Amino acid sequence: MRGIVVYVYYVRQTDPNKQIVELIQRFNLLKHVAPFRRCIRCNELLSQVNKELVISEIPETVKQINDKFHRCQNCHQIYWKGSHYDQLHSFIDKILKDV
Repeated sequence: MRGIVVYVYYVRQTDPNKQIVELIQRFNLLKHVAPFRRCIRCNELLSQVNKELVISEIPETVKQINDKFHRCQNCHQIYWKGSHYDQLHSFIDKILKDV
């Protein structure tokens, strides 16, 4: 089984946030960072979708607050900027600042 492993990299950082930065730097991945573009369930690309097309599938409070929605092209999961969006965006900004 070890014969099929061609390249190995030992992550030196122990802090998960620093591990992300280390890997982005080590493998020159910054140009590939595209947050909120893929489904967190199946990793397929997301497409913007009109609110009218998903209105029957979203919670009532979301209908009142949001107008922009994205849907996974594969598993059809629906996404919108919920309460967690700002926290995730801040996390990503912090990571990218450290790169």
